[in-house]
Amino acid sequence: ADVDEALSRLGAELAERDARIAELESALAGVQASAVTTGTDLFKQPGDRPAEPGDQGHGPARGEEDAR
Repeated sequence: ADVDEALSRLGAELAERDARIAELESALAGVQASAVTTGTDLFKQPGDRPAEPGDQGHGPARGEEDAR
């Protein structure tokens, strides 16, 4: 009886956890979709300067890391 009760509680806790994960994934998908449509940079850090026209991102271009 105690084992059945413990398993039942565990099952309920797992169901709550799964529901919370689904809720968070849904919220994240909404934020990502909003960022894509508005052009928001999700990886921008506080204090970063806005991208200048012609900027190619950070660091050397792909394939140019060792081109010396």
